[in-house]
This record gives sequence, C-alpha cells and structure tokens, in this order.
Amino acid sequence: MAAFHCEEEALLRTAVVAAYLCGMALPCAAQQPTLRGRVQDPAGQAIYGTDVTVRTGDQTISKTKSSADGTFSFIGGPGKYCIAVSQPGFDGGLTCTDFNSSQVAQVTMKPIMIEGGIEVQPLLSALIAVDPASVGNVPAAPVPPIPPVDIPASAHWNFGALIQSGFGVTEERGDFKFLLVGGHAGRILTPNFGSGFLRSNFEYGVEVFPFWQSYTPKFQRSNCHQILPPTTPGTPAGTYVACTAEYTVGGTYTGVSVTPAIFRWNFTHGERWMPWIQGAGGVIWTNHKYPAFGEPLPAPGPITIGPPAGDFYLANDGPSANTSVWNFTPQFGIGTHYFVKPRRSIDVSANAVHISSASLGDKNPGVNASVQFSVGYSWWK
Repeated sequence: MAAFHCEEEALLRTAVVAAYLCGMALPCAAQQPTLRGRVQDPAGQAIYGTDVTVRTGDQTISKTKSSADGTFSFIGGPGKYCIAVSQPGFDGGLTCTDFNSSQVAQVTMKPIMIEGGIEVQPLLSALIAVDPASVGNVPAAPVPPIPPVDIPASAHWNFGALIQSGFGVTEERGDFKFLLVGGHAGRILTPNFGSGFLRSNFEYGVEVFPFWQSYTPKFQRSNCHQILPPTTPGTPAGTYVACTAEYTVGGTYTGVSVTPAIFRWNFTHGERWMPWIQGAGGVIWTNHKYPAFGEPLPAPGPITIGPPAGDFYLANDGPSANTSVWNFTPQFGIGTHYFVKPRRSIDVSANAVHISSASLGDKNPGVNASVQFSVGYSWWK
C-alpha cells in the first residue's frame, strides 16, 4: 500500500478488501466461481455498509454493500473485472484487474473537500487480493459490536414518518388530549463542532402533520345578544341579554399542523445514539374554532338575563366570544435518534408545546402548555 508522511498518518486510516476468486482450473467443491471479499480498517475491524460495484465491460454484474461483518461476494468466472469500492464522504476508487491468477491490486479513495477544509476522515486505500486456493477462507478479523455511524460524513438529509401524542398540563387543560400523524424532513447545515460529548452540528427541519386531532371536554353554552332594558318602573339599570337555548361545544377537533421552522442541535459523539435539543414554531388549522369557549346558562334557556350577570354572559356567550380556526405552536423539545442501520434510525422525542391564536379570534383561551411525545423512523441520505 502507498506510504504516507507521518503528519498525514495522524488523520488517515486504511480500509482493506481481501477478495478471492475460485478459478475454473481448480476444484471448487461443486461451487460456482465466486469472488469474495472483506472490507476492514487497519485494526482489522469490519467496515459496514461500504458500496461495492463490480463491472465487466459495459455490464454491471454486482452492486452490493458490505455486510455487518464487512464481507461481500459475487458469482463470476475468471476474467477482467472492474471493482469500485466507495464510502460516503469520499471520492470513489476503482481498479480493473484480470482475475485469473494470484495478484494484488490497489485503489485509493480520497476525502471530499467541504467548506472550511477537509472533514477529519481517513484516506481509504482498498487492497484487492486474488487467491483461487483460498475460496471461503477470508482472513478473520474482529467485527465491531456496533457499526460506526458518522452522519455528517455519510448523510446530510433525513426524512421520516412519526406519530405524536400528548396532553394539556395547565389551567384546566388536563383533560385535553392530542394525536398527530405526519412526517419530518431535516437538513444538516454544518460540519461537526467540538469534540467528545460536546461534538455536535446544526440541523434545520420541517414537520407536517396532515392528521391532527385534539380531544377536549364537552360543555354547554348559549348565544347571547344585548337587548334594551325593560321599561317597567323600578327596573334596575344595566346590561340585559337574551340567550338562546344551550347547545354542546367542545369534543373532537380535527385539523392540519405545519411546523416550518425547527432549529435542532444534534450531539454526534455516539455511535448509535444521536441526542438533540430543539426550538420550533408552527401553525394549526382546525375544522372548528379551537378551543371551545363559553359558559353554561343559569337555566337551559331561552332566557333573558339582567344585571349583574348580563355583562358576564355577554362577554362569555355574546357575539364577540369566539376563538379562531388558526393557532400557533411555539415549542421546545428534546429527543434522540437510535441508528438500527447506518442510514436508518428510530426517533423518540418529548416536546413542550404552547397553543395560541395570538388573538386572531375574539377570545384566546389557548392551551398554555402541553406535553407531547413522538416516535418515528427516519431514512438518511
């Protein structure tokens, strides 16, 4: 393999692919001719998820990834093959060799330049060795219990599906329940900062919940409007209102929620775990004005109410006692990704969400605080 200066070696590591071809001139125990290989680093640990592409002439005969123990294989007789080995964050390397006898071929992949310099990653130098007598005898090397995951090096986009549920916690909102189903898209905007537990990066994200529901208590209210005071002598002065019969409000509200601004700080020191903290802001549209507002009457109605209760019912059940179908959702949350594969993660989070119409309606009772938990699954690109 190529020699590097000592200063460069501090930043470099090596990935080795040992490949073996069962030649047609040798007995192969009823096997088809097979090229087998293994991707590993200089310490002998397997490299998981490396892209391996094999071509002969203009034909691609194999396109695969190295498995959890770093191995790959394809069926093919002796002949000339072009083998490409690539890792995210590196320029791909390619070698074309006539695999008919024992020999060694070498291909090098260099780190891709990024803004602000080179991401601190190794140069991958792939060694491809051919030995027809060694079919099925790939050199042993320890397999890491957890395939390393370096998201900034391997992916910048993530797309996921999630379900979210929670409840209100303040000002008589304990009976409010929430259920949301939707998706998340995020873009990592920066390289990693810091080291150790403080190693982190910044992500901008968006979430859309085409299914949003809130389950609220039902109660009775009326529609009241102000009327002239009775002309009967001795009638007290003040506000008089006429109120309709009571009807039921509250119950289940359905709508759509969009959170177009999610500012997330990811902590990337782990291998499978990537915790985050975030702040976000969004908007909700509901099929009815949310939440319900009003007061039950002292009697079922229709009824006329005079002072001193007239002012109270005019304010709470009158023409200017409505909320809005539009509400805003400033929020803060914590969560984590757990990578089940290098580019697949299970995501969980807990969020504190405030719901308010910002006085778009006559009344703004809102939900001062709710706690909502989510679970999802993401694909990283």
